[in-house]
Formats: sequence, C-alpha cells, structure tokens
Amino acid sequence: MTVIRELIAILYAIIGITWMRIGPMWAPKINRLNAKGKAEEADQVTIAMLKRFVRRLMKIIGIEVEIIGQENLPKHGHYVLVGNHQGHADPFFPFLFMDRSLGFVAKKEISKLPIVPYLMKLDHCVLIDRKDLRQSLAAIQEGAEFVRNGYPMMIYPEGTRSTSEEMLPFKSGAMNLALKAKAEVVPVTMVGSYWIQKKGSNLIEKAKVRVVIDAPIPTANMDRSEKKALSGHVRGIIEQNLEKYKMER
Repeated sequence: MTVIRELIAILYAIIGITWMRIGPMWAPKINRLNAKGKAEEADQVTIAMLKRFVRRLMKIIGIEVEIIGQENLPKHGHYVLVGNHQGHADPFFPFLFMDRSLGFVAKKEISKLPIVPYLMKLDHCVLIDRKDLRQSLAAIQEGAEFVRNGYPMMIYPEGTRSTSEEMLPFKSGAMNLALKAKAEVVPVTMVGSYWIQKKGSNLIEKAKVRVVIDAPIPTANMDRSEKKALSGHVRGIIEQNLEKYKMER
C-alpha cells in the first residue's frame, strides 16, 4: 500500500505542478487581475491554489498536519519565518497556514530536486550559492528587499535536513536577512516531519506532523548584543518546542 500511495502522490504532484506552471498563463481570473494592476489580488489567487494543492497532496500521502499558534502569524508581510528542517516535505507545510505569498531562502542545490523548485518558482525565492560569498550577500540583500516590500520569507538556518529530532547548528549569518530588513522573526518548529521519508529510504510513509508558530520577535530596535544573541534565542525556542510537542511513533 505504501508504494501504491506513493505512486498516486507522485502522479498527482506531476499533474498539479504542470497545471500550476501553465495555469497563471491562461487562468482568466489571474490574467484579469494582473491586467488591472492588482498584483496583490492575483497573488492571493495563487496562494489559494497552492494551499489546495498541498492539502490534497498531504491527504493522498496520508500526512496529518496540526498547526499550533496560527494566531501568532503577523497580519502584515514584514517578517521572516525561521524554521528547523527535518525532511524534504518541510517547504510544503507553510502553504497550509499562510494567507499571503511566501518566498524561500534556500541553497542552490535545491534546484536539482524534483518537486520543490517548481512550487518555489511560483513565488519570490532566493537561491544561495554557499561557495560564492558575493552571490550569497547579494541574495540576502534581495531577500531583505522582498521583506521590506511586504513579502514574508522562510529560511532554514541549519542549511540542510537533520532527518531526526536533533537539530543541526545554525549557519553563521542566518539571521542577516531579517536584521537587514528590520523585520520580525517568527520561529516555526516542524515536529515529526522526518518520519515521512526515513533516512536512507526512498519510500514516502504516513505520518503526523505538528507545525508550531511562535510569537514574532521584533528586530528593528535591537542593539548589537541582542542581534548577536538572536540566532541562539530562536534556536532555543525551536528546541524547546521539539521536546514539548514530541510525538510517539
């Protein structure tokens, strides 16, 4: 049954991604909104489409997602979501609770993955080449500009999947985007997503995932010491949530 469920999910994903890549080109409602200069409303149609797609994909695979702390999400777009990274499915979950377009900051290697890049192309997305310092700095500046313009961004400071409950160290400078944009930082904890695809396995399995959204942390008026401590503070919040909301398999 696991293999059959996975094949159905892959087929649905291929159909869904194909539609999403060409849909905005012909979808009458989106075209009308863009033609009238109503980019924000067109954006809402796109995020609604993505939300439906992800919900159906999670249902097919058998992933039950519980969102905790939805009320903590700021009403404006000047914020950066900072989350831990347990598995390949993590970038899908924010679409379940977002009410506006969401961009991602990710390593450029993600462009080699089969599904995630196409979803990311629908929104503003920043790819970082960790081997090129100049490009990385330019990408962070681009992401900060998105946030200043009211488009929230999502970053995973570990830089790669932990594939377990144990978090990896945060990369140095991971909070620079939020600090440059003087944005709020919203800690987001993914609990249990590593069970969806176990380390060393290509099979997708049923799982229950909890996504915990914490209260935003303002950065606009932080002094130097507060900025320096921000990464450790956010990591500490996520670590506490991993223990607090831990589930038995």
